[in-house]
Amino acid sequence: MSLAEGFLFEAWWNYRLAGDIWIHREDPAQGHFVLNNAIKPLLSALFIANGEYVPHEKWLVHMSRTLDWKPERWEEGLREAFSTGHFDLGSLAARQQAIDRLWRAIDARLREKTGTKVSMMQKYFYDKLKVLVEKGSLPVQEWAGEDAVGLLSSQPFHGVVELIDGVVVLDPEKLLALQPQHMYSWFYEVVEAVIGEDGVIDE
Repeated sequence: MSLAEGFLFEAWWNYRLAGDIWIHREDPAQGHFVLNNAIKPLLSALFIANGEYVPHEKWLVHMSRTLDWKPERWEEGLREAFSTGHFDLGSLAARQQAIDRLWRAIDARLREKTGTKVSMMQKYFYDKLKVLVEKGSLPVQEWAGEDAVGLLSSQPFHGVVELIDGVVVLDPEKLLALQPQHMYSWFYEVVEAVIGEDGVIDE
């Protein structure tokens, strides 16, 4: 499922993060370019949601039609996700919404299969924070291996963990003190999911 996490993040980065930028800057051509980049990883995630190998990109759309599970109104959704309309800002926003509907449906299917509380693209960060909450500390290599250096300097870990003699140590008070303004909403959602809606760290 780690492949699905990466695919969904890549799709989201292009259609939502970059897409919002070019809608704001009123550049439909650049906007449609980045939305195009969201289609391949999104379709790839669909194959993983079906427990299938991801085919070569030349087959992605064609073979998606024979998958056991697809988002509702799949053909219509595909047309809307590919449509550039009148190549204006309105059609760019409509296309972004169409891709978002497909993304959310595929993400929900994968979450159902894995039981994760957060979106699939947040799962890796959720799992890393959750294990620290449960254990309090872990040897850095056991916690994240080669990814540890990057994780320690990124949110939501920066500021709430310390590296002491090769051991990653969580400060639960600093974690509980985090507020939405301290980081991007994407990361704060992970913190909220781990802490729990009642503001108490789950045991």
